[in-house]
Amino acid sequence: MSSLEWKFFVIWNNDIKDLPFHQELAIIPNRKFRYDFAWPDLKVVLELDGGIWSGGGHTTGRGKTRDCEKDWLAFVNGWTVIRWTPNMITSKNIRTLADKLSCKKILQSTAT
Repeated sequence: MSSLEWKFFVIWNNDIKDLPFHQELAIIPNRKFRYDFAWPDLKVVLELDGGIWSGGGHTTGRGKTRDCEKDWLAFVNGWTVIRWTPNMITSKNIRTLADKLSCKKILQSTAT
């Protein structure tokens, strides 16, 4: 688990009790892509992009191309992809994400 994933994990588990997530979930058939955090029942994944200021993999042409392919394949398979940079991992943003996921869960349960 990266330091970014750990930060998200700690804040989420301290503040959010009713929306469990999966980590490193592979959702694309016949591909090895894994997503940092996933809520499979809602078809939502969260990717945390580290190394954006230090020339990490998410900033190179090859890395960006891979990220776009990964996001596109998730979308084509019916998933919503959320991508955050390190500064976005805050209690406020995590609470907002949880609120939006809760709303989506409620809407899904009333639609069936």
